[in-house]
Amino acid sequence: MSARPGRGTRHSLAGLGARLFLSSVASPLESHLRSFQPAFPTMMKNASLSVLASFALAACGGGDTQSEAMPESEGADAAGTVTIVTPVSGALINGSEINVTLSSTVEILPAGDMTPGTGHHHLYLNADLTPIDQPVPTVPGSIIHMGDASSAYTFSDVEPGEYRLIAVVADGVHMPLDPWVVDTVTFTVEANE
Repeated sequence: MSARPGRGTRHSLAGLGARLFLSSVASPLESHLRSFQPAFPTMMKNASLSVLASFALAACGGGDTQSEAMPESEGADAAGTVTIVTPVSGALINGSEINVTLSSTVEILPAGDMTPGTGHHHLYLNADLTPIDQPVPTVPGSIIHMGDASSAYTFSDVEPGEYRLIAVVADGVHMPLDPWVVDTVTFTVEANE
């Protein structure tokens, strides 16, 4: 974290205020919780103190929350998901068209947009994933870029047979998101009779 002119004193005073507040509240709170120890496990006591410490730091202006907050692209839930809504795994499709519908917890934007934590869809039909450190290639009829930020695509003139469809979310320059945001289904296409 870089220091800003004129802010070092504020942080020191805020930290001191938080420590004074915690020392005046923590000891009585610990004693009170200790009297109920059979009813409240130790982890509840620690959780209560953690919550109190968080409130104390926030109330005392304990830091610049904008510069210290974890970026949205990091953390346990940051990876996001993509789901192939249709076709469902195990589907039997009659005809030569495969209608694909996708949903994603990652914000889908057009190709070229490099907003962190966003991307656009790519489809692999009976094709293996390319390495995560390489851009998704274009292979007509097999690896499709959905760079217009759409969530639906139709494969036409598909021959009867067994298929594997993989959906991948990649960034604005077609690099797969790391960690992978991917879903896979398998299905069978039968000829129209």
